[in-house]
Amino acid sequence: MKKVIVNGIPRQAVLKPAHAVYRLQNQRFDIGDRVVMVKDSGSVPLSIKGVIIGINAKTLDVVWDVSFMSGSTLGNRCVVCPNCSTGVIVG
Repeated sequence: MKKVIVNGIPRQAVLKPAHAVYRLQNQRFDIGDRVVMVKDSGSVPLSIKGVIIGINAKTLDVVWDVSFMSGSTLGNRCVVCPNCSTGVIVG
């Protein structure tokens, strides 16, 4: 990972990825909310953005803006569409 110096942002405004699981556990989401992956472990790459398309008891279904190796079709609800602006059709 490339290190970058960012000026002008208060230290308390920066979230360390290792702290995400503790600091963000009480968040509430709705269908259509934009999200950013802030956890640095797991199958979704850090800082990738997406849109929530489903809310389950303990998980969220998200269509990410870019594809990645461990992504899924969410039980065939999403299919790749090379001619679409997003590249994905949600059914």
